[in-house]
Amino acid sequence: MWAFNGTDDESAVKTEWTSLEEGLAYVLGSLWPLREAIAKYAANAELIWWCGNFQTSFDGGPQLSPGLLSRLGEFGASLYIDNYFSEPDK
Repeated sequence: MWAFNGTDDESAVKTEWTSLEEGLAYVLGSLWPLREAIAKYAANAELIWWCGNFQTSFDGGPQLSPGLLSRLGEFGASLYIDNYFSEPDK
């Protein structure tokens, strides 16, 4: 298993974006130049985008634009979104 949190900064514990779209676009942009090399792993492994979506209410989930969905489709990996409830900061 290989994972990428969107940054080369090894001291970064976690990266937070204001929306799932923003985070996916950032990581996708970082990996886009490597997509052909990554696609070769599909012969022996399952390629997935796993995203944790942390939200403070249950009034819906993330919204992804058609452009981002198209670009994710071109990348050739399945998208898994896990939603988590998180208490709001006080």
